[in-house]
Amino acid sequence: MWFDNIVELIFYLVALGIIAFLAIRIYRKQEVKLSKWKVIVVIIVGLFSFSIHFPMFKKTVELAILPLGVWILYFLLRNQGNSWKNYRPYALLGFAGNYIFLAAFFISIFIYHLIYDENELSHYISDISEAEIIPVHPDGEGNPQLRGDFMETISKMKQKEFFSVVSYDDMFMVDDFQKENERFPYLLANNKPRWGSGADAVIYIEKDGKGILVNTEKRSVYFRSNEKVLKEKDL
Repeated sequence: MWFDNIVELIFYLVALGIIAFLAIRIYRKQEVKLSKWKVIVVIIVGLFSFSIHFPMFKKTVELAILPLGVWILYFLLRNQGNSWKNYRPYALLGFAGNYIFLAAFFISIFIYHLIYDENELSHYISDISEAEIIPVHPDGEGNPQLRGDFMETISKMKQKEFFSVVSYDDMFMVDDFQKENERFPYLLANNKPRWGSGADAVIYIEKDGKGILVNTEKRSVYFRSNEKVLKEKDL
């Protein structure tokens, strides 16, 4: 979930803090002291906007274009004396909040990549204290167990090309599921990614015990080692 990403969470809270700071400054400068809960509601409504969405950094970015919330507040308050004049700064702050959150998002992406390396297997597998191997295909035989030096082994694993023509044909060009030559018959369950990374992934282990496939929402990454990560007797 998004709040598992500690960097995004911190910058989201920073953005909220900036909006709160600006709201307090506006409040202190105004001669007419408005109801605090109404100010909060106006800022929230001011956030509503017509936005466009586009992919960037493997995520969907939302760019506010039209201040729908500001327009709604204007039509509701324009005939109520000085209400619109008094609440307008907060409505505009709400709309500006979209860009404050957007700026925080971009900064968090930059900081995230300084802290975490998505090309390292340890980014996805950091804690195996509760991990277990689950066979997910008939090709996965026995009761597989991780080797005692599993974490040391994966730290040496390098990214490799996932598919070749032969492996693709072996895996998918077979009519009978039972006869498929499944390349990754083992699922690594209950492992934990690096703390605070929010790296949600499905981890598969290759039949020969030397390869690991990481499937995330955005991509698949394959890692290969000369050493086996499963105990020899279980392969």
